[in-house]
Amino acid sequence: MSKGPIISKKAVVDFSKMIRKKLQLRPELTTTTKVEGEIIGNHLMRAKMSLPTAGVDYGVSYTIFADEPPIAGGEGSAPFMFGYFMAGALLCELAQYVWNAESLGLLDTITKIEMTLEGEFSMGPLFGMDDTKGASTIKEMRVTTRVEGDATPEQVEKLARLAAARCPAHQSLVNKVPYLTMVELNGSKIAEFRDE
Repeated sequence: MSKGPIISKKAVVDFSKMIRKKLQLRPELTTTTKVEGEIIGNHLMRAKMSLPTAGVDYGVSYTIFADEPPIAGGEGSAPFMFGYFMAGALLCELAQYVWNAESLGLLDTITKIEMTLEGEFSMGPLFGMDDTKGASTIKEMRVTTRVEGDATPEQVEKLARLAAARCPAHQSLVNKVPYLTMVELNGSKIAEFRDE
């Protein structure tokens, strides 16, 4: 039994056309993703994600929760924090396979796409054992993408390279992104610093 395509034209074509028209008129168009978070208690945290500006009114917001496993002092009631970081990077790049399959004319040829992302970081900085700048950086990230369908190896490689090049998460991880931290205490800003 052969599988059918997993990506429908309806899911990408109309939206892509609309955004491309907007970009032709305003090439400088950007989008903003906003995440607001708070500690509820111990390691249980809540975050609200929204797209307040994108040149398009998405009208969406989502609330997610994170917690540590019991061995780390949490309740294990939600996925762990770093897992969201990794999942966000993976899912962002996986979404680019959808957008770029459309632009390459591969929607009808792909029957399965799966990705695995692995990365590790040193535990010492988390527990105050090493405060050297960059010590808590992920040492390496490895992604494996498995594609099934009737596309040629050349088409799939081109799709993978476009997905990586056009994915904001992938590009943010491989390029230095300015990171500005502002700290407020009781409503007043007490510190501001930039990691560079």
